[in-house]
Amino acid sequence: MKSDYELLNEVKVDFNKYDNIEIDDLERRKIKKRLKGKIKNKKKSTKKIIIAASVILIVGTIGIKIIPVQATIEQLGNKLEEFFGMSNNKAYNDYKIVIGSSIEDKKITFTLNELLIKKDKAIINVKVDNRKFKSQQAITIFPDIYVDGEKVSEGGSTSLNYNEDGTYEMLHIVNIKDVDIDKDLKIDIEYLGGEYKQYGIERGLNGNWAFSINYNGEKIARDTKKIYINKDINIGNEYSYNINSIVISPVDVILKYNTTLMNEEKIINGEDHSRDISFTIMDADKNVIVKENGMNITGDMTTGDMEANMFLDSELKNKIIIVPYKVSYKKYDSIDEMIKDREYIFDESIEIELED
Repeated sequence: MKSDYELLNEVKVDFNKYDNIEIDDLERRKIKKRLKGKIKNKKKSTKKIIIAASVILIVGTIGIKIIPVQATIEQLGNKLEEFFGMSNNKAYNDYKIVIGSSIEDKKITFTLNELLIKKDKAIINVKVDNRKFKSQQAITIFPDIYVDGEKVSEGGSTSLNYNEDGTYEMLHIVNIKDVDIDKDLKIDIEYLGGEYKQYGIERGLNGNWAFSINYNGEKIARDTKKIYINKDINIGNEYSYNINSIVISPVDVILKYNTTLMNEEKIINGEDHSRDISFTIMDADKNVIVKENGMNITGDMTTGDMEANMFLDSELKNKIIIVPYKVSYKKYDSIDEMIKDREYIFDESIEIELED
């Protein structure tokens, strides 16, 4: 079994460098941009293999945060819901916008397919055609997002889907600052610099693929609610958590909790157990109603705060159950097989009644 640090997808991090180093804001932005783009940028095998994996991204040098991305890919496509393999949830059609605008620079064309913005997340689907470029390797590039002229993007994750014609789709899940989306907004999405490989050598790439979109998130803001929980659960062997709250939208749920396992010293020393236990969402009949495709788990080593963003596979009914489970690093042929094989801890589950 690979350790978390072997799953860095070619990101090499020397943690000793983070003790007393001081860097300016420009260098910090460069480091963040290089590391963001390396998440999940390897070409997927044509065989559908599911593995529960963690990837670590270091963001900053003071108050270091990590963004482990647990992702299981079963079905990919050029629509948001197809990337996540969630054809059962028709809500995407009500909340996303379809764009289709294209920009070419450096003989590379970016086409912004779809966009969905929530209060703290932006989900972007963009197609890249670099067949005329000197290297056909995927470009590791991550967007900056501006709302009414203010930069709001704060890192995130990227998944790739390769098309048979040599193009590929990028799905970005971007963490954004707390934004009031309940009004008309001017959204700017900028791809300015990244990296690519040519003859096995990593090279820098500067370009200008910038999109401006008018957006109004009134509908999804109105249909999103936050429920405060504040309940402690203890699974034994120091696996204790305070479940703080859950934010429910028509397309996803965000579970916020705190644990002493998210500890800077343990993580730096390779003794991290903060992701041994994870959480899923079930309905009243104990059916899992979220898909872990693109599941995004973020953690802050300085506070122990963690956040799990899970996408809904079906419509919510009158009750949900938050269920902890032991994370497995086995390989599975399907997501359904992985979900069935899990060791769920129902004694520490939390039931929540949903109001109409």
